[in-house]
Amino acid sequence: MYFKKVFIFIILLTGFVFSSEILLDRIIAIVNNEIITMTDLELAIRLYPTFRDPKEDEKQFYNRVLDELINYKIVFLEYQNEFTISENEYFNVQTMIVKKVGSYRILLNILNKYNMNWQDLKEFIKYKIIYDKVIKNKLQLKIFVNYKEIEDFYKNNYLPVQKSLNIEPKSLIEIAPLIEEHITNLRKNKILKEWIQELRKNYNIIKKF
Repeated sequence: MYFKKVFIFIILLTGFVFSSEILLDRIIAIVNNEIITMTDLELAIRLYPTFRDPKEDEKQFYNRVLDELINYKIVFLEYQNEFTISENEYFNVQTMIVKKVGSYRILLNILNKYNMNWQDLKEFIKYKIIYDKVIKNKLQLKIFVNYKEIEDFYKNNYLPVQKSLNIEPKSLIEIAPLIEEHITNLRKNKILKEWIQELRKNYNIIKKF
């Protein structure tokens, strides 16, 4: 089955090889006693809505996704006793994954490649489900963006970019909702990053990637 992490850990400590299947995996991070393997990273890229930024090289992209998996582990360890996961929540994430990969058949093929079944998939996605629930319930972010900020962003950021690309700019009234959403997301991400960084201080994190 998919979760052979104890055996993988033995391989790393002893250098013994038990099977060719286990040899394909390796530990790339440890959060306290929680292990993250290369398989976990590959699955996250395949199954979650994760996209590579054009400015990122492959190593930067993999490290960013790995940091996300580390954050999922930390939040899970911190709040696992406060939150439970319903079957409906598992189903919702599984449905999202099917949409990402293209079809139920493709998902089954991916699971088969990693010698996983549905129970293994539930075990894998529980960390992200708890993470999302914690963010939603613990960080009820209410961000207010005033009109002056939107106007300044329009003049100082939006218009120069459109001009440099020789694109006819939209009016402030047209683009204001998108600018407000962008500023809101930037602030939410900043608050979330600071909150996660504080949590990370309480955990022993070892990255091997």
